Amino acid sequence: MPRPVVHWPHMTFNRDALIGLFVLGLCLAGLVWYAATHPAPTPNNQDVPVDQGPQRLSRNTDWYAIEALYPGTTPLVVTAGAEADANAVLLMKTFAEGQIERFEGDMAGYPEDFRQEMASQGRKATLAIEYLAFASPKTVSYVFGMTEDTLGAHPNGYYRTFTFDLATGEALHLEDLFEGPGYLETLSRISRERLAPELAARAQIPVDQVDRDMLNAGTTPFEDNFINFYLDGGELVILFPPYQVAAYVYGSSEVRLQTSTLEGFSAQYR
Repeated sequence: MPRPVVHWPHMTFNRDALIGLFVLGLCLAGLVWYAATHPAPTPNNQDVPVDQGPQRLSRNTDWYAIEALYPGTTPLVVTAGAEADANAVLLMKTFAEGQIERFEGDMAGYPEDFRQEMASQGRKATLAIEYLAFASPKTVSYVFGMTEDTLGAHPNGYYRTFTFDLATGEALHLEDLFEGPGYLETLSRISRERLAPELAARAQIPVDQVDRDMLNAGTTPFEDNFINFYLDGGELVILFPPYQVAAYVYGSSEVRLQTSTLEGFSAQYR
């Protein structure tokens, strides 16, 4: 195929035009030189928040191993300020460190012959701490899941949750989400109504065969029974670890409640 011919528009130049183009070329060359020798300043880290990502706490001995994660930053750094963010991170880090200290104290209590026997089998006690973050229009929540294996019949799992007001950075308790008393009775009633058929379906048994004593004990209207909660979009989620409302074989359970229709729930956090 023959090469296409490009016809440029006819142009005429006078001497002044040529001088103008020469000066313009010098100016452009000067701009290129300045940009190359004067890079743009780096933003101040105090003004631009840096997401540090998950932070790790680790221990590894002949007898046990620990891996714990906690957030390095939270959305509070933008919505409530750097101090609120630092306080929230410190609160969660302190929690993780406390769990590690407790676990290591428990490990120190095991007899030496048991440790040596486990080591000879290549077995170690372990503690793993991970977390997930959830957001609602007014809050950010962190759900820590702990798995602890002390080389017994099976590992144990449990939770710890943190919920923060996005505007103030305040750590919220369950009572902060409700207006007036009676919310524990409401949560107790709804949890029993929801969990009984769920547990029955999980075990493939009639609902009247569910262990009501254990279910009722774990959902008695006490604050400690509902301490593990978080807000996810328009839902309040209550977590129940193994053994709280049913035998270990049932695993953990949760109850999700629509905040828009939940009796007594504060309009401030919907």
